[in-house]
Amino acid sequence: MKLLIELLAISAAVGVLAKPCISQTSGARPGPLKNPEVVLAQEGMNSRWLTYTPPRFDADTQKFIGYFIQGEKTFRAESPSGLNGTWARETAVTGGPQSIVKRRGEFFSFDHHWHPEDGWYHHNVLRSEDGIGFARTGDPVIKSGEDLTLICREQQDDFFCYIRPQPPHHQNKDVRKIGLMTSADFKKWSDVKLVLSPNERDHPDKQFYCMSVVYDKKRETYWGFLNVFQVKHDEGAPFPPMTGEDNAVRVQLCISRDGVQWKRCYNQDNFIEPPPGIYEQFAIACIREPKECVDIYVLQSKNRHNVPGKDFLTVVRYTIALDELRRYEQ
Repeated sequence: MKLLIELLAISAAVGVLAKPCISQTSGARPGPLKNPEVVLAQEGMNSRWLTYTPPRFDADTQKFIGYFIQGEKTFRAESPSGLNGTWARETAVTGGPQSIVKRRGEFFSFDHHWHPEDGWYHHNVLRSEDGIGFARTGDPVIKSGEDLTLICREQQDDFFCYIRPQPPHHQNKDVRKIGLMTSADFKKWSDVKLVLSPNERDHPDKQFYCMSVVYDKKRETYWGFLNVFQVKHDEGAPFPPMTGEDNAVRVQLCISRDGVQWKRCYNQDNFIEPPPGIYEQFAIACIREPKECVDIYVLQSKNRHNVPGKDFLTVVRYTIALDELRRYEQ
């Protein structure tokens, strides 16, 4: 199968390393993050975007490993810098994994499918020995929500899954919130516990689309990158006129000491500055070791979410030192 060369071509700067983690902030109150690096500059209708797995830097190979979706297919690729034009060595990934985590050399994920007869998303457990060929394990199907992100807590040897619940886990199925499931073995999962929902300070139309979480084991701190959706109109035509932040998705920062009790940071302001004309910003993040920083990948578009448009998702990367995140805590 011929892949899109213009999207994931080998760069002439193959030996270029990603820039080091440096302070993005200055002054008493840090400003929102801005000036990202481009990971994928999209061209044409058959463009690519990320799964719920952020590209990660592999210390053994000194390469970034990324999972990308194109149409209904998933590919794994490598890059020396993780930036646009440097992705190569593409391999087709089987099994339809979404968020992918690794524990003791084995890869874990879910596929998921909507079942209208019972109103749930059905998640099938997937495992892989190489991070490429995923297969269902035959473990019990988990009925829950969607737009999930997984983390493996190495010290506790367990898994956390942050997910947007579906009914009956919250009273109003139209209000998006963040829930948590936990598992010791990736087979049996707890019921969904609601951990984040809009508060009285939020605009009445704001909902929580999903949240990407990283665990800083050195500082025993969880950081959440919350994707906040201001819903003027949900789905389906006709679409009313939209202005301002109508149907925009923005990124806010959250913190937790245990992964369960969460506090929203930075006065609930945007953690990442919206570029001019950009209305969609979906963030997924991972810690880059040993550089003590967080890579935040943002899928961004000029389209308003759930409103048809001609713009394509461009993937960009913001990088900030872990110590710098503390300045955003209040």
